[in-house]
Amino acid sequence: MNNRYPNAWNFSNSDKNLISPNGKLRIEYGEQYEIAMGAPLGAECFLIIEDNERIKISDWAGGPAIWNSESDKVTFPIWTKNRSQQIRVVDLNVEKIITFSQVFRVLELEKFENSKIIGVDSPIHMTKSLNFDTQTEKRQTETELKNKKAITLCILHMLPSGSKRIMQ
Repeated sequence: MNNRYPNAWNFSNSDKNLISPNGKLRIEYGEQYEIAMGAPLGAECFLIIEDNERIKISDWAGGPAIWNSESDKVTFPIWTKNRSQQIRVVDLNVEKIITFSQVFRVLELEKFENSKIIGVDSPIHMTKSLNFDTQTEKRQTETELKNKKAITLCILHMLPSGSKRIMQ
């Protein structure tokens, strides 16, 4: 098993990395289950906005999730029906959930800055470095976040005074 914490085998809703850097949003997992005996964990995953409103962002997510420093994007692995993983990004700027096409074994995400996700694929066996650029990688799906009104209000509240967000 991997000794770093949090990791795909050991993470919880009390982990500090699930709270956005500005402290206004957080990720919360439902009841966690092993994908197979001794395998990494999976659970439903929710975006929690300021008023404790839960917005489901995955039926079967891995962990742990990683926020970017601006608190407007969060990434986490999701499980496929074949027990592989893909990268999912929730982008609050465009109010979308983006799932990327590339398939991985087990992801351990370490950093999310600008458009780059840094980490490793398969942290225990035949480890490969991950330097994933969300601007250039192929997207499998893009879906709109549910309850866009609440998210838009939350985003507007996150902006520094004097800033304006162009509403579409």
